[in-house]
Amino acid sequence: MTTRLLFISVLLFTCCMINNSCSRSTLTNEGRTDLSFDADWRFFRGDIEKAELADFNDSSWRKLDLPHDWSIEDLPNTNSPIDSNAVGGLDAGYLVGGTGWYRKTFSLPADLAGKHFLLQFDGIYMNVDIWLNGKNLGNHPYGYTGFRYDITGFLIPGKKNILAVKVRNEGHNSRWYSGSGIY
Repeated sequence: MTTRLLFISVLLFTCCMINNSCSRSTLTNEGRTDLSFDADWRFFRGDIEKAELADFNDSSWRKLDLPHDWSIEDLPNTNSPIDSNAVGGLDAGYLVGGTGWYRKTFSLPADLAGKHFLLQFDGIYMNVDIWLNGKNLGNHPYGYTGFRYDITGFLIPGKKNILAVKVRNEGHNSRWYSGSGIY
């Protein structure tokens, strides 16, 4: 019996997330299924305590789809993303980094229990911590590389799952505009 590898992937070009639950796409030649997680995220610009917990209430957070870069969004009470006092200054295009939180709620069909799951991000700028159902998956400090985690033991098939991502772009870390967020 062949084991099929289900590959949950944050990809810009695939759209397989429908109605906030995992839907299966066509099985690839490698015996895996790719699912996009680009749609239906919640976002909060700033730092907030306990947002990594599964029971945290994110209902007031803004809904958005990936890719997302908060550095190019207008700053509060302005009509511009430019801040002449930005930590990165001219090197970062006078754009503001800071901290941002992303959360995604999704369901995994119960009939997929026992399958193998990987969570892949093609890039998050930059210093990022990731939790699934309140359990820390790890940290990825570099914003220009993709990375993935084996999430098989963290998923709850047939129930609601919560993915929380904390992103920190703290300033002097690039010689050009880097952006801030999940891409």
